[in-house]
Amino acid sequence: MSGLLQANELMPHLIILNVQLKDNDGFNVCKALKNNTSTKKIPILMLSTIIDPEEKAKGLDLGADDFLSKP
Repeated sequence: MSGLLQANELMPHLIILNVQLKDNDGFNVCKALKNNTSTKKIPILMLSTIIDPEEKAKGLDLGADDFLSKP
């Protein structure tokens, strides 16, 4: 089951979202979650191995509540 369907079904209190995903990218998923009336208020924490201020800004602009670089 995709993460988008699970978020809609389970309505978690927080979503931790990796930018680099196997079949999609976290930016598309974040945008879809924030455009869905059921999931738009769920806080999203985005994670990435890439330390790039532009990538962080993109995630925050799409609605992520925070963006962390992971080692």
